[in-house]
Amino acid sequence: MPSLIARLLVALLLFYGTGAALAARVAPPQTRTFFENANFTDPKLSPDGRYVAARTAKPGERYRLTVFKLEDLSAKVVAQFDNADVGNFDWINDERLVFDTADKHRTRSEDHQPPGLYAINRDGSNYQQLVESGYSPNNGATSFSARHLLGWNHYLLGQYGLQNSDSV
Repeated sequence: MPSLIARLLVALLLFYGTGAALAARVAPPQTRTFFENANFTDPKLSPDGRYVAARTAKPGERYRLTVFKLEDLSAKVVAQFDNADVGNFDWINDERLVFDTADKHRTRSEDHQPPGLYAINRDGSNYQQLVESGYSPNNGATSFSARHLLGWNHYLLGQYGLQNSDSV
């Protein structure tokens, strides 16, 4: 019996000693880790509760708007731009979202571009630019002609309506 206890004590000393040695070797996280943009932000449930829209990004890339179908956990990127990030967004109804743009690589004091306003279906179809933007995002989709766009000084406000119409 004493040899079993001795073996157990030796095993515990080796285990905790190795753990302490490993912990001592682990470097602290880099400072930039705390200031990087998150990979998944601001999830919002669709009015019917079947979908979740969120801003997503891979490290070093721009934020895009992604819609997740909760039934099978499939994901579809519905809006992304080469020269701007998807900023604020909201559901308009069960099928349609509205969003603006931003530049998350700049601070608010450096970002002087008007964000524009866009609408898109949850499946990525029927993209429409509604408000002039300082970014002129290019994703190859069509938008209203310039004569139908609202001026750059129109913004998306965080006021929730019934979310059952096509109006913003």
